[in-house]
Amino acid sequence: MFALEGSIIYLSAAVLAFAANPLQLQDGLLELSSPYELSASEARLLSSLNSSHNSSVNSPPLNVTVGSLPTAPSDARVRCGYSSELRFDDCMDALNTFVYPPRRNLSIGNRIASGQSYWDLDLPVRWVSGNGLCSFEVFKHGRQTRSLATGNDLVSAGQALIAQCVQARNGQGGTATMIGVNGQISLVMGRTTPRNVECLDDVHPYYDHCNELIASIPASVTPVHVFGPLSRAGVDQLLPKAWASRPPNVCLLVLAASSGQADVTDSSTFFAIWEAFVLLKAMCVRFEKTGRVSGLGGRGQMSLLVLPYLHS
Repeated sequence: MFALEGSIIYLSAAVLAFAANPLQLQDGLLELSSPYELSASEARLLSSLNSSHNSSVNSPPLNVTVGSLPTAPSDARVRCGYSSELRFDDCMDALNTFVYPPRRNLSIGNRIASGQSYWDLDLPVRWVSGNGLCSFEVFKHGRQTRSLATGNDLVSAGQALIAQCVQARNGQGGTATMIGVNGQISLVMGRTTPRNVECLDDVHPYYDHCNELIASIPASVTPVHVFGPLSRAGVDQLLPKAWASRPPNVCLLVLAASSGQADVTDSSTFFAIWEAFVLLKAMCVRFEKTGRVSGLGGRGQMSLLVLPYLHS
């Protein structure tokens, strides 16, 4: 048996074996050259876009031209300079995964401590292309608990970043600020170097269920947790550990020892696990495949597996 947020499910030996087979994780890179002063949270989260991993999944072809993109969203400020070698198709692919009502104000706020989805957008929120090479991340500024922005506000900001930075400045990343009702939202576009993502078996569609799960799992930057057998000194999180969306059709996320051994301990923040899940959803789940990220943890001893699970 393993720890599951919300309920208990028995994990088969086949699933545990599926989560094993270790690979060496190497941190990805996001180059930063500040065109404006980053907030502490932006700087921390931008520098942590190094979370993952490698895949052969390619972005689907797009029929969008730069001429169809706005040069700037209403009231937003666009500055280029983050990252390099971004591709138009990759960034359009990442932006196209954002699907929300275009005109309704969306509530945007930090996810609550219990890990349950509360806002329309529970921060952190990141959209990633199918090949993992371009990403957008939403940030909230100010002291208010929530901020408001429409889907059109965010998409227009993303389109402007692509037009002004990727197309007009040879693949640069950038930041759009002053987005939303009170100008408290910013959108950052950057490049990641994903490694150690494996997309595995073909399965039935479960993307929507994983969207539900990714908004509700914990994603805190601190503290660093120690995963392993609870009988071991210093361990505060049972390994294997899992999270699942609401039954009966479940998106199941399993964190396990890469070796499959029961006595492994390793450390990680929940944010690093969330980052790995973001890549699995973008690169594998979206294409109706199961997937695995290996080499997680301070010693690279853990793997994260995503798969559909029929809860009976």
